[in-house]
Amino acid sequence: MKTNRIVLLEWEVYSPNDNIDIDWPQLHRAVGEDQVHWLLGQPITKCQLVVDKLLRKHKLVAEFYDPQVLTAYHLMWAK
Repeated sequence: MKTNRIVLLEWEVYSPNDNIDIDWPQLHRAVGEDQVHWLLGQPITKCQLVVDKLLRKHKLVAEFYDPQVLTAYHLMWAK
């Protein structure tokens, strides 16, 4: 199954703890609260938010597994 990924937010972490903290207020400001709620409201079989971690760099990514949901996303929040 092919997935389509859209990076929503990128940040660097300077503390070496094991916790991954997502700054939700920053995400809401950067992406938009309604968009975040829409993404979180989708079934996980169609779309979900994941965190990619590479050393100190983190990315919050929306992964789409259903082409219809991806099309709806692009139609609602085209950039």
